[in-house]
Amino acid sequence: MRRTLIPLALCVALLLVAVPVQAGEASGEETLDLIDYHIDIEIDNTDGDSLSSAYDVEVTEGVAVNVYFVDQQGYEDYIALINFSYFVSYSVLNTKDADKEWTWNDEGIFYVIIDTTALSSTDNSTVKYKVTWGPAAWWLLGLSFLTCMIILLVATVFVIVILYMIVQSIKAKGGISDESPEPQTSPASDPPPGYGPPPAKEEPPTESRGERVVSPGYTAPPEVPEPPKLSAEGPPKLSGEEPPKEP
Repeated sequence: MRRTLIPLALCVALLLVAVPVQAGEASGEETLDLIDYHIDIEIDNTDGDSLSSAYDVEVTEGVAVNVYFVDQQGYEDYIALINFSYFVSYSVLNTKDADKEWTWNDEGIFYVIIDTTALSSTDNSTVKYKVTWGPAAWWLLGLSFLTCMIILLVATVFVIVILYMIVQSIKAKGGISDESPEPQTSPASDPPPGYGPPPAKEEPPTESRGERVVSPGYTAPPEVPEPPKLSAEGPPKLSGEEPPKEP
């Protein structure tokens, strides 16, 4: 059974890992000044999934900061210290407490930049921040459903394999046979002494047309002789007589 459980567990793990999930989190506390003037957090959405992004920035000491949400080009322009573009709806300027949350489905690499507003060497900003991103709520619901279906399928296969192994084990021990048993018949017992076949019935006499059959115990009457037949020539002639002469 252990040999069966290990492969099934590995299959479940591989299926769960194979589902692409772009998620991440960055947090910490840093002090910004004219030299180290920014913090940047990269958000990779090259797969174009629907991401739920959020940040929470708090200045615990020092001057205010700017929080920008930019794309790859805006980040490169910012690092080059030239004019750059940023997404106004997801950015907060000159703040000591910034909190934003939004859903993003554009493809590419994006950044959250925390930039100090310090203008002199005596200015600095101690910043505590947390940035998170991951699948949107509806995407998580679909992922959860898919994961449950995969687990249910694997569990069903596991139960079928276990039942099959149990049946095969019972068959190997002779508990179950694929062939249906032949019906057992008890041997015929010898007839008791003095027993024989019943006497055959006597058939009643039958009569056939033109033949007389005499039943037992019946005496036929004597046959009566038939009278002599007279011919057309007259009575029979007696011996010694002459026939009459015609005139």
